[in-house]
Amino acid sequence: MKEWHKQLGERMRFIRRMRSLKQAEVCADVGLKQSQLSRYENGLGRPSFYEMLRFARLYRCTLAAFDCERSLGDLDQLLPQA
Repeated sequence: MKEWHKQLGERMRFIRRMRSLKQAEVCADVGLKQSQLSRYENGLGRPSFYEMLRFARLYRCTLAAFDCERSLGDLDQLLPQA
């Protein structure tokens, strides 16, 4: 497993939980199987660019929110209030 896959997965899970969304809700909106989202969140795969765009739309954030080079503390600026 690549380290950045793991970091991206952790960030995806963190943002999903900040938005109080369940995996099933995300999957229905993004068009994924729950097993695939789980793989992404566990760092066992990487979403396509188009999937990332759909995640960003659903989570109401920019793609920059998924940038693993930024600290999680920066997310307050990247995630508008719901």
